Amino acid sequence: MIVLQSRSCKSCQWLIWSQTPRYLFSALSIFNWACWIAPNDPTVNTLFGYSSGLGLSILTFDWAQIAYTNSPLLNPWWAQANFLMGFVFFWVIVPILYFTNTWYAQYLPILSSYAFDNTGAHYNVTHILTPNNTLDQAKYEAYSPLFLPTAFAVSYGLGFAVISATLSHTFLYFRKQILSVMQSRNLPSRRSDIHARLMSKYKEVPQWWYGVIFSGTFVFAIVSIKGSASELPVWALILALSIAFIYVVPLGMIAAITKYVILLSVM
Repeated sequence: MIVLQSRSCKSCQWLIWSQTPRYLFSALSIFNWACWIAPNDPTVNTLFGYSSGLGLSILTFDWAQIAYTNSPLLNPWWAQANFLMGFVFFWVIVPILYFTNTWYAQYLPILSSYAFDNTGAHYNVTHILTPNNTLDQAKYEAYSPLFLPTAFAVSYGLGFAVISATLSHTFLYFRKQILSVMQSRNLPSRRSDIHARLMSKYKEVPQWWYGVIFSGTFVFAIVSIKGSASELPVWALILALSIAFIYVVPLGMIAAITKYVILLSVM
């Protein structure tokens, strides 16, 4: 009974604390003290603002904010340190590019997920498309080039760097494990691994199951492409599947070791 009461008390405490930043005192979730001091200063809001700035002074007492991407209790410390260094690099390079007006940065917000045209308005993609939803080069030149906010552009560039580094890192540090036939086909034989010993009690799924599922979905994908107004050719579908096939092992290994999932959002 005492144990049940203790668990119930802890649940109530968690419920109260989780709702407090959301409804009673939202500043616990976004404790942006720098912008409180100078709320009308554009430079301060650019560097320290939460909604449209870099959030350099952000403090939070809300666990939902702390664990928004990954819980820090589950990630190894060295993975968190690498993640932090990425933020530090981002917080250094982005202000330099912005305040030097690189890529006309100061005409745009420093942080935004939108693309803009040469008037500062959100980019209207319909102005540069043909009736078949393909790029019309003449309309593009008549309308406007595409302008990206500094943080968006840097994030996009770093995304390409990350997916390239994923392959090189996997090759340098894990190529022997990947190429090892014993380790790839006979994982349950590693008795030193508790997870392998537990999984060895279950029968493995036959490989032909995966082949049937892949074949069926591949056929449906081709039918969807050919039966719709999509301009996607079949070779592009095969290329996309090939890229996914190449990255499934490196991304899976990094996610298993660090618990950080890398998304191929730039492709």
